[in-house]
Amino acid sequence: MSKILRIDRHGSWDNSVYASKEHLREALIDLHYDEVEACYGEKHGFTATEQKQKMKEYKTISLQEICDIGDWDYEIIESEEE
Repeated sequence: MSKILRIDRHGSWDNSVYASKEHLREALIDLHYDEVEACYGEKHGFTATEQKQKMKEYKTISLQEICDIGDWDYEIIESEEE
């Protein structure tokens, strides 16, 4: 069974291991949620309704998109089953 190694290209975070690409995607979305939400706030000209819609869209982005946004990478770790 394979696992997914999260790689931080900046070296600020540990290289954690996840059960699947989907688990990694969800974790990275959660990690960046607050900062992305702030970008869509009233301070930047968005209404509360627009912000809500943008955040709904943000939660659906692909693993590759969130990796590009946050400068992350990942590696599939193949493990031998006994």
